[in-house]
Amino acid sequence: MSSHVSPLPLPPAADVEVSVRIHTPLNITQHVARQKVNAQLALHCGQSFALEEPELQVGDRLVWRVPIWVTHPENGNVACIGDVRVDAQTGEVLVTREQLRLMKAAANGVLQSIAESP
Repeated sequence: MSSHVSPLPLPPAADVEVSVRIHTPLNITQHVARQKVNAQLALHCGQSFALEEPELQVGDRLVWRVPIWVTHPENGNVACIGDVRVDAQTGEVLVTREQLRLMKAAANGVLQSIAESP
């Protein structure tokens, strides 16, 4: 598991010590976050997707970032077309229908280009 922290304004050649302590319930596991994203993709985009392991991100809220790949039966994972975030406390999938529509269009474009290549 990894986390990301927004860039901090630091002087050049500064010595930095970072210590972060967060105490909050993590109600949604990596596995559940991945299942939730997979369900949204299946419902709105189709079946030509593979998901990487979710990564925990710390920011305004704790979220699981789930990278999404377009897959092809013969070529496997062919292109990463983005990611979907899941609130790690509530389980809310943080994606709009428009974002899902754009992912589907991107996936179709990738798969079409593969079909047209010699």
